[in-house]
Amino acid sequence: MTRLNAGEVLLDFSGSRRYAGSVRAAVRIDAAVDDIWTILKDCESAAEYVPNVLECKLLETRDDGMVEIFRQRAKLTWFLPSFEHDFRVDYAPPERIEVNRVSGPFEVLDGTWWLLPGEEMSVTLVYSLNFEPGMPIPGFVLGRMLRRDVPVILAAIRDRSEAL
Repeated sequence: MTRLNAGEVLLDFSGSRRYAGSVRAAVRIDAAVDDIWTILKDCESAAEYVPNVLECKLLETRDDGMVEIFRQRAKLTWFLPSFEHDFRVDYAPPERIEVNRVSGPFEVLDGTWWLLPGEEMSVTLVYSLNFEPGMPIPGFVLGRMLRRDVPVILAAIRDRSEAL
């Protein structure tokens, strides 16, 4: 907890098979849950701070706004072409957002954002992602990219939320 309180983004990456794995990360944010929620729901702005995301568009809203379907265009690395994938977001305010693959080149791309209230209007944002690309991308490429990008993403969410 000391490392979180010091502003560090904690990251745990594991590859269960050659092309599949999971990521767990956490960061402390000194902001209201509603402010963090606003940043997490704004997929259209993700390209501004999420490496590899080129564009994100809302396709559909269901269940009085509790479910949304998005299409995202991304480019993982210079030697692979960009691709599009669709994903479903299920909102369980104020503590959880579930993200699940609908279509695209990944076989598995499922994640969860947990917003855990802390002391003095702080929130621990915990992110988990399970992935398995449908294309042969060596584990070391995905590992390097995720180890680099996930902390950048969580730090950007923290900075944007604290600025609200």
